[in-house]
Amino acid sequence: MQTEVVHFDAESSTDALKSLTSVAELNDYVTDAYGEALLDRESKFPTGIYIPLLDYSVAIPHADADLATEQALVVGVPESSVPFDNMEAPEETVDAELVLLLVVTDTDGYSEFLSNLVPLFQEKSFYEHVQSGDGDAIVEKISDACL
Repeated sequence: MQTEVVHFDAESSTDALKSLTSVAELNDYVTDAYGEALLDRESKFPTGIYIPLLDYSVAIPHADADLATEQALVVGVPESSVPFDNMEAPEETVDAELVLLLVVTDTDGYSEFLSNLVPLFQEKSFYEHVQSGDGDAIVEKISDACL
């Protein structure tokens, strides 16, 4: 799986998703239709996740596998937190301090990957890397735990 780290500044989840999608498009990980499909999916199925143990939030957006051309993980590290609608309570927002754009071409193993992320999000060392904005360390932790 290809990985990219993107430091970005965004006022909204839409801006964040556009920033990450542009990197995926530039690297030919996705088709031209991916960005619009991603925004549409996020509006219907929010991906913001609150991690109560450490009091922070992440977002894990993705779009249909048929719009991806290569498996990739685009790790988005925002300058400041970005509001995303909460996956568990869509009428609420969470302030995502990390956005992981999952670009999957094959959904086999996808559930296992996601289930491995949840405990990782609760590790203090992972949280510290998020707080420091250390994208390379975040990628290393995700690779060790999930890939």
